[in-house]
Amino acid sequence: MKKKLVIIIAAIAVLVIAACVLVLTGVIRFPKKQQEEAPSQPVAYLEYMNSYMLIDRNMKVTGSEQEVPAGLPKVTGLSFEKIIVGSPLEVTNKDAAKYAMKLVDCIHKNALDIAEVYVSLDLNATMYVGNIKILMGQDVSTEEKLHDLRDFYDDVKGLSGVLDMQELSKNNLGYSFKTN
Repeated sequence: MKKKLVIIIAAIAVLVIAACVLVLTGVIRFPKKQQEEAPSQPVAYLEYMNSYMLIDRNMKVTGSEQEVPAGLPKVTGLSFEKIIVGSPLEVTNKDAAKYAMKLVDCIHKNALDIAEVYVSLDLNATMYVGNIKILMGQDVSTEEKLHDLRDFYDDVKGLSGVLDMQELSKNNLGYSFKTN
């Protein structure tokens, strides 16, 4: 009986050693446990089917809310057929989406309180804050324009009218603002 027990223990030890050698040499591989990604922070939202869909800076839909999300700009002008939470937003006008997200990124970098970012099919952007319509035009010097806006934002945010930032006025004297 003791002899059989010794033989069984020795056989188990040989199998364990053989399994270890196979694992260490890569002959046997165990699937790596996939680490769950940390949830990304929403940077903007879209309206879709009476809900507010949150999107991150990579255009991934991170969630939905029934109330307007505070502190996030609304993105409009993009065309899409469906939205799936946890998946990248599939847009038909990719260039418009890219420009919209560039604007959103610049808005956050410059700590601007912009309510809405609209990008048309011809890639002209308009932003809204309070009673001001901000004409951004095409994606030309976008970062510089939003940096400039940050510099005089407090002076204009209480006004009502159209701020044209599509290009500097003649002789680089600034952007034009027309009150309502």
